[in-house]
Amino acid sequence: MTSNLTDAQVDRWRLVHDEMMADANWIVQNKELDERRLVIQSEMLNLLNRFLAQQIQIEEVRATFDAKTRTSWNAFGLKGMSGAMFLNMLVKNIPDSQALTEELRSVLNAPNDTDNGRWKMRKFFDFLRNTVESGQVQKRLIQPARTPFFVSSWWHLQNTEVWPIFYISARRVLEQDGLYSPTSDPVDD
Repeated sequence: MTSNLTDAQVDRWRLVHDEMMADANWIVQNKELDERRLVIQSEMLNLLNRFLAQQIQIEEVRATFDAKTRTSWNAFGLKGMSGAMFLNMLVKNIPDSQALTEELRSVLNAPNDTDNGRWKMRKFFDFLRNTVESGQVQKRLIQPARTPFFVSSWWHLQNTEVWPIFYISARRVLEQDGLYSPTSDPVDD
């Protein structure tokens, strides 16, 4: 959905921005968080690149991602149901580990553009959906709708200026402003 911001929306967002910039504590906290994120981003990219280069298997990625997002990598909000727990559920419940590995290697490598990103995310989402529809696993055990957050998180780490993380909190705020309308299709959203 493409929307033009109304003057009232621009004014509201400008006011929020000005309030944040006037809060010295907020600025210091976020500067420290941004510095921590750069270190974490480098470590996470190292893990991802080793996986994409077939130097490590999905179980090592899962175990590392799960453990570190709970502790030293807790700066991007990736330890929850759509982050580390989502990966845990995929690895634990998808019976064809090799197929899952191939699909993850394909989708987690950041796309060149939006069209390629949509195609990659759709392909992965359809893989999960087809795994459910074929009776290999129950939907509640892998929850394909969590795909956009998980995938966009890895893309964001590879190119922060191009790929934002699909945070639920951001979606809610944009929805309240009429700038985002969810559909029944997580990939289209």
